[in-house]
Amino acid sequence: MRFLERGDLAGCFGLTLDGDSHLARAVPSLTGHGGPEKAYAATRSLTISIALLAALAEALGHRQDALRAVLDAPATVPVEPAVATLRGAHAVVFSARTALNGIAEAGALGLLELARMPGFALEGGQFRHGPVEALAPGFGVVLMRADDEAGRLLPGIAAICVDAGVTPVVFDAGDGAPIAGCVTLRFPPARGFAAALAMLPTLQMLLIEIARTRIERVGEPLRSQKVTRVE
Repeated sequence: MRFLERGDLAGCFGLTLDGDSHLARAVPSLTGHGGPEKAYAATRSLTISIALLAALAEALGHRQDALRAVLDAPATVPVEPAVATLRGAHAVVFSARTALNGIAEAGALGLLELARMPGFALEGGQFRHGPVEALAPGFGVVLMRADDEAGRLLPGIAAICVDAGVTPVVFDAGDGAPIAGCVTLRFPPARGFAAALAMLPTLQMLLIEIARTRIERVGEPLRSQKVTRVE
């Protein structure tokens, strides 16, 4: 908001969920209508944001047929094995590469908001180095794999986790075999926006179910509000 009030807005455009937002009033904006987000673990706003970004990509010549296929036939993936694996964790790292990075970040934020426990998002290469020193039994790891070159690197970090006594949960939209020692939530092979959108509803359900094992009145904030209006 401060940038919009003071910055040079020439050539700027916005992406917003609220056509009456400060951003929409300040610059030309691509708007996903439906009003501002009110809930935690905000799958609706993330889904709309991915759709808006995909619309931009398609306008630049990158067809989004795979994303439309995900919307037409959303995956239904049971989360109970993953909940059983993560329910006793004292902290969870969510890690991915390329287009799935944002979904990993959403997972960590949603865990903080809903389950009120530490959640961290680390890009795959970043996680592989210094942060793996924290791995030990009782530490949770959620890895995300797409059907791309970066996804083919995931077995390496999964093996490091298993050797440290951690059972990773893998959101897997790759085309390879399940990774030994992991709990796998399997999705149809996909990459980019399509992979992210395929995983998002299942991720939200996982966060909610983990939170239900830890606290009462899941999703009811104690100290905050969804839309920040003051610093």
